[in-house]
Amino acid sequence: MEDWKDNPVVTPSWRALLQAALHRNRSDPSVRYIQLATVDPEGHPRNRTVVFRGFLGNTERIQMAVDSRSEKILHIAHRPQAQICWYFSKTREQFRIAGTLQAIAADHPDPQALNQRLQLWQQISEKGRLLWFWPEPKAHLAPPEAFVQELLPEKVTVPPDTFVALLLEPTEVDHLQLKGDPIYPQLRTIYERWETGWQQRKVNP
Repeated sequence: MEDWKDNPVVTPSWRALLQAALHRNRSDPSVRYIQLATVDPEGHPRNRTVVFRGFLGNTERIQMAVDSRSEKILHIAHRPQAQICWYFSKTREQFRIAGTLQAIAADHPDPQALNQRLQLWQQISEKGRLLWFWPEPKAHLAPPEAFVQELLPEKVTVPPDTFVALLLEPTEVDHLQLKGDPIYPQLRTIYERWETGWQQRKVNP
């Protein structure tokens, strides 16, 4: 990677490509789901499906929402490095985005971060918010009545303590296009963030 340092800095065009992929695949409901991989304290890889909640404002940070009682929180506290994998079937392209996770829980000391958490909560549908009022994930199966189907009005606007906003700060993006161009059957580009900005290079698929 040393030879990348002398390359000219480019804008993070991967985000524009990702947004274009989201738009072109918008008819597919599964386009909102991404695979998030973390590492547990024993060093074992753990992977699961989460919902993409958009970018944080005009930044490159990718937003997700998780439960404070889930194993993901322990993994992040142990090792915040993670990777998401995103495949778009219509355009036949894949994004693998590596970076560092930041968990914004109810006791976060930064008021601005707490405001971001609140805004994310307000973006989620009322039905989607029910999950954070359900019994503890992976605990012994609770009785049916424990899985609430409707929230009281006072619980709709304020996120519960179990709600955690999760931000991925990208440091590397691997974009693979299975549908190439007239010259190459497939195209692959690596984007990496340096202190001076984003740099990219074309590589073999």
